[in-house]
Amino acid sequence: MTATPDHSDRKLALIIANPATHGDIPAYLAAVRAAAPPDYDVEIRYTQPGDDALGQFLDLIDKADLLIAAGGDGTVATVANVAAKRDCPLAILPAGTANAVARDLGVPFEPGAAARLIFGPHDMWPIDIGRCNDRPFLHMGGAGLDSKIFLATDSGRKKKFGWMAYFGPAFREAFAPPSKFTLTTELGSFTAVSPLVLVALGGSIIWPQLKIAPDIARDDGFFDVFVCTATAPRRVIRTFSRFAAQRLEGSEDVVRIRCRELELRSSPPVPVEVDGDVVTSVPARFTIDPARLRVIVPNKAVAEPLARK
Repeated sequence: MTATPDHSDRKLALIIANPATHGDIPAYLAAVRAAAPPDYDVEIRYTQPGDDALGQFLDLIDKADLLIAAGGDGTVATVANVAAKRDCPLAILPAGTANAVARDLGVPFEPGAAARLIFGPHDMWPIDIGRCNDRPFLHMGGAGLDSKIFLATDSGRKKKFGWMAYFGPAFREAFAPPSKFTLTTELGSFTAVSPLVLVALGGSIIWPQLKIAPDIARDDGFFDVFVCTATAPRRVIRTFSRFAAQRLEGSEDVVRIRCRELELRSSPPVPVEVDGDVVTSVPARFTIDPARLRVIVPNKAVAEPLARK
């Protein structure tokens, strides 16, 4: 009589991928399977359109020892949400358009390097998760200029041109009329006429070198909110020039607020985006889960060169 093999000691690495993503999912999948230790099974599932992106395979998620998000910032945040609820480690395969979270965390973009990071030497960093009306995000939310740009950018052009697809809409929206915003936090209320309000967990935009401020932390339990008060064209240009030169901190046209909760309203109403996806319009409520997510990042003691696009 042949004994039934015991698979109880095997582990499951579940890749959750966005089928419409900008990157090469098959290359990432092959790299993960090549790098996975012998005691790991690797499975892949694809997100579904709509609000219940993971609903069809929640049972498999519950069995996973490691969740791997393959896609852009929105996909990463969706997978991060269930990873945090299960206290399951999260790894990132940066296959999206902007990949701001992966860039900010130092995750390699080359498939082989990204897979070796997951199963080789790495650090596990507990980071904050933000929520906008219960929609999770890991990097940044915004209302006004940025959300209008994302809303106006064609998904087909994003897939073809990556983050450069945002240039045309950015040029068209740069001098649109501002809104009157009211920001209410646990510390009080603030009102300003502004073209743009940013709610930051991470400190950079597009590239890690383009810092909003040098002291934004992902694990301090606070949002860093930036309100651009420049409305005249010359002052708007000056503000963005200061940002490009990494001198935004201290600008007289930027107000910074640190808070744990934020309710955002505006007149006229504007759309609201988180991690590059327009998810609602004002009013919007932002809350934070401090250090809730364990994410795999490069080991500070092992410096493998990072291959980036």
